[in-house]
Amino acid sequence: MQIDGNKPALDDDAFAEWSRRLAGPRADAHRAFKEVFDVMHVALISFSWRRYTKSQVMSQDIVQNAMLKLWEIRKTLDPKRSLKSLLYTMVRNLSLNAIRDRHPAQELNPEFMEDRVTQGPDDELDYRMRKQLLYQYISELPQRRQEAFTLSRFEGLTHEEIAGIMGLTARTVNTHITLALRDLRARMASL
Repeated sequence: MQIDGNKPALDDDAFAEWSRRLAGPRADAHRAFKEVFDVMHVALISFSWRRYTKSQVMSQDIVQNAMLKLWEIRKTLDPKRSLKSLLYTMVRNLSLNAIRDRHPAQELNPEFMEDRVTQGPDDELDYRMRKQLLYQYISELPQRRQEAFTLSRFEGLTHEEIAGIMGLTARTVNTHITLALRDLRARMASL
């Protein structure tokens, strides 16, 4: 299943073989994973970027998360089911989650603040002051609320991933993030 001596073929049989090898012995699974990654990561980033996020950096993170999930579920893969479709579905879902999770807080995420164009020295000073205050306000949130918000907005994790890390339900994570956004918006509005 090789093309040009080192590039794996992209037909359905190649993906079925990768699925089989991913579920096999660890050394073979590592090689298969690397082959899938090498073949698919650019196409998946492009898919996420052009179709959903409009952000190359965010799309790279999404594909990285999808590949991590693939590695975690590798033992359950069914070679009869399309690995290629699974990867595109995972990237699609993660992209939609990222958009959903990002949207309400764009104005509160310093990464998005970086994109703002300043008009002059006063604007730059105002921007820096607001950014510094935002970080201060985040640090003053209750610990669990701060942790959930930071994992969501700065680490880009989904509510389910955060729930696993924090030992909470996804619904509780959503509540923490919602309350954090409410608190931060109120404090930023008072400026």
